[in-house]
Amino acid sequence: MKTTSKLQSKPQSQSQPKPKPSVKQHKNVIIQKIGLCLLVLSWTVLVFYACRILLSFPFRWLLSVTNLSPNFVQMLYSLSLYAATITIIILIPKHFKKSWKTTRSDLGLLGLPTLSDLALAPAGFIIFLILSAVVNFLMSNLSWFNANETQSIGFNFSYGLDRIIALFSLLLVAPIAEEIIFRGYLYGKLKKIIKQPVATAIIISTLVTSLAFAAMHLLVDSTGIHQLNVAINVFCMSLILCLLREISGSIYAGILLHVIKNTLACYILFSTMY
Repeated sequence: MKTTSKLQSKPQSQSQPKPKPSVKQHKNVIIQKIGLCLLVLSWTVLVFYACRILLSFPFRWLLSVTNLSPNFVQMLYSLSLYAATITIIILIPKHFKKSWKTTRSDLGLLGLPTLSDLALAPAGFIIFLILSAVVNFLMSNLSWFNANETQSIGFNFSYGLDRIIALFSLLLVAPIAEEIIFRGYLYGKLKKIIKQPVATAIIISTLVTSLAFAAMHLLVDSTGIHQLNVAINVFCMSLILCLLREISGSIYAGILLHVIKNTLACYILFSTMY
């Protein structure tokens, strides 16, 4: 009589741990992340300035050959600039690589504004005022720093329709568009690329976004660099705006804070002009 024995394979009790990446692999990952971050930053800045330069020509021509109000032409230019920038930076990359597709989550535009957004905006604005005041006080001790330089806004605050156009552009169009571009697209993409460690991703994304936003507000001409005080002011604001995005998960609180800040700035500017 023959006996048969059943051989049973013993299942592995524990899964094999993943091998740790080598130092070389870790360096390659860091280099890749740095490269992608620089690519996103360069893409955002270059598209914005390319649109700014290219669109300036037809609108200057429009202003020279028509009797349209300069404020109205400036509003059309601003709308075109922001629309072109947002459309290009979001839609073009996905045609080269599917992973470069931008989602509403990347932009911080999921859902609708909440009551917490309404509460966070004024709280953030107060923190921004304190931070900006401290930084400006420290910078005012430097002989080359002009803390009272007026920002060039491209609009005049005359009466009637011109004033409405200026306020619409500065208090609604600019805050919404700039938040989508900087705290939405740029910050969201940078943080998504860096990922880990989370704290590092937040800090680097915040600093890079804020520096780019500050640089956008500098005015450079043949006499030098101007509006450094404005750049420092908006740098401080951008730090708080990035923080608000982290706390709320969206850019809605940041948009509202930006509106509040521009409203106060327009009031101060208007009161000094008239």
